[in-house]
Amino acid sequence: MQYAGHHAHADTTVWRGDPAGAAWSVCWLREGALVALLTVARPRDLAQGRRLIAAGAPMDPDRVADPSVPLKTATL
Repeated sequence: MQYAGHHAHADTTVWRGDPAGAAWSVCWLREGALVALLTVARPRDLAQGRRLIAAGAPMDPDRVADPSVPLKTATL
């Protein structure tokens, strides 16, 4: 389990994958931008998410929710 960012002021929570499964992530957005994520057995989400948090890039919540879509390609 790994965490990046700060989710306290997020206005949207998006799950990637099934939290009952072995690998999943939860992403927090504020005004459409990724501000934090928690990953379980998804190191690629963590690496890409850290860069997206730093960039403040606007995200498509539907694509963020799809665990088959690389997080870095879920930007608008």
